[in-house]
Amino acid sequence: MKIAFPTNNGTTINRHFGQATHFLIVELDDNRQEISRNLVPKMHHGSHNSHNGNGHHGPHQAMFAPLQGCQIVIAGGMGSPAAQAIEQMGLTLLLTRASNINQALQAWQNNTLTNEPALVHAPGHHRH
Repeated sequence: MKIAFPTNNGTTINRHFGQATHFLIVELDDNRQEISRNLVPKMHHGSHNSHNGNGHHGPHQAMFAPLQGCQIVIAGGMGSPAAQAIEQMGLTLLLTRASNINQALQAWQNNTLTNEPALVHAPGHHRH
């Protein structure tokens, strides 16, 4: 199983999915024990022109490409188009106020990570 965390530094969950520069992909075995970590560059809002004239609602395929092969995304917050795209990919989306990746991962491993769907916001209404 692979879990993706949007991050800029590999240790902290970015508070806004679209502004993260990387994904930390954590691979786990069937017992939820960590096998590996891989920090993967991610396209973000300021680095591409994939909106195709549709404003913030345009496709974000490059942003989601590193999520191929993952089953779960644990994020700190995102716009509704990103949340919908992740769910349409068949991934489980968990939103958390936890900022430390290790703590969020441990909470998920222990079945104590609280999902906070209210951290999805309308497009263009970034919470900081």
